[in-house]
Amino acid sequence: MLELGLDGTVALVTGAGRGIGKGIALELARRGARVVACARSQRELEETKAEASDLPGSITISALDVTDGRAVTDLVRRTESGLGPIRLLVNNAGICAALGRFGEVAFSEWWRDVEVNLGGAVTCAYAVVPGMRDAGGGRIVNVISAAAFARLPLWTAYSTSKAALHAFTECLAADLGDEAIRVFSLDPGFVNTTLVKRAVGAGIDSVAEQFRMFMAAGLDVPLERPVALAAALCAGESDEQTGTVFCADEEFSRMVTGPRR
Repeated sequence: MLELGLDGTVALVTGAGRGIGKGIALELARRGARVVACARSQRELEETKAEASDLPGSITISALDVTDGRAVTDLVRRTESGLGPIRLLVNNAGICAALGRFGEVAFSEWWRDVEVNLGGAVTCAYAVVPGMRDAGGGRIVNVISAAAFARLPLWTAYSTSKAALHAFTECLAADLGDEAIRVFSLDPGFVNTTLVKRAVGAGIDSVAEQFRMFMAAGLDVPLERPVALAAALCAGESDEQTGTVFCADEEFSRMVTGPRR
């Protein structure tokens, strides 16, 4: 059994400048973890750090492009040297830039969604897993989406990247299970984040109407719900279910995806 709580544990959280990632970073610090919060925006990271000034744990910030393998490796090495082994990784960094009909969206934009949402998570996992092995274990939480299991027009890049990320969760959990490294997928539900606002503002009427329908049905999820679920997974409350997807809002997931197969 992996004996690993949150107090004093070193955690790396990507996409931590705002929204769900910021909430997770602050909650882990609230529970005593030493968090390295990463995002592309230094300004947003400074805001995250400022909110952690009175928490039991700590937040160190680092501007980072998760698709830059050298930068990720350098950050992990600096963290391990300064704070100790990274025992928790939350892969939250994500984008949805390629909304539109397949073939009409520029391929570079389509592939960038996959590079960030899947490639960034894989890059970070590659960097931290050796240290987790040496330290005797760790936990990885990959933030996916109900879109991973849905047949959504206009969302081919985002849905594909999130589905692949969950497949990565399942395979990595199987690959690392005997090494006390637990891996989970987290479906946060419909949280009204900046990513959602940008999707609504993309000028595609059907996408905007889709989100208006979710809001009208009361399916929006308070940020606190996926944040609490992520913290619980990081704390080891579901270690026996490594490789599983955990949903912060089952009702929303059922509405978007229908029955899971």
